[in-house]
Amino acid sequence: MIPRLQTSLMAMILVTVLALSTAGCGRSEDDQGSGQTSAAAPQSLDALAAQVLPIPTAEAKTLEALATQVGLGSPFRIDAGPLPGPIGEAALDGNIVLQFHLVERDVKVAEGTVAKLGAAYGAGGYKGDRALQYVSKRGIYFIVDYTVINETTGLLKPGDHINGAFNLADSTGREWEPMDFVVDHFDGSAAFALQKSMFDPREYVLKDQQVNTILAFDIAADAAGLKLRSELLGIEVILE
Repeated sequence: MIPRLQTSLMAMILVTVLALSTAGCGRSEDDQGSGQTSAAAPQSLDALAAQVLPIPTAEAKTLEALATQVGLGSPFRIDAGPLPGPIGEAALDGNIVLQFHLVERDVKVAEGTVAKLGAAYGAGGYKGDRALQYVSKRGIYFIVDYTVINETTGLLKPGDHINGAFNLADSTGREWEPMDFVVDHFDGSAAFALQKSMFDPREYVLKDQQVNTILAFDIAADAAGLKLRSELLGIEVILE
């Protein structure tokens, strides 16, 4: 699996550094001696982010079947130890139970939903008409409703442990990672969970607690035959 948490963290740092550099260095070499500022407008944070981390392209390819096939609505228990948790935290000791229930295609972000995420997880530098801020960059938003039970001795964070373990694939072999702040400029899983009054995947699930939350993707509109894939766990969940 790609260490997407580390990649996201590094990209966010690069975007911040570039934004600060642009804001603080709006003086040309000629202007430095005269004390006059350059007339060139600094780039927006969105433009800088696009330069640092372009939207990944999903390419069609052949995907080999994974060892375990699970159907939508079927609960299954896994060892939580391999799951990629928050950076700097110890691996989970014990099992978790997952059950993916429902899927929804072409979901819309309701007005006011992203504001619930908080300033640190919200607009990500977007400007202009707020109604146009949160629309799919690839085609449509696709969400999966699931339940998780924490049978470990530690704290489970679905937004890290589950999001970091699964991709969404279609029948042509194209794959998409769960939405995140760096590429999508807001946490789609958390946004749609809050929109549907479900558990916020950024929060911790306590020992023996069961919660219902969301896994969100931004995918091509023509994607079909969808399934969740975890090469880390050797599991495929057939969604369609």
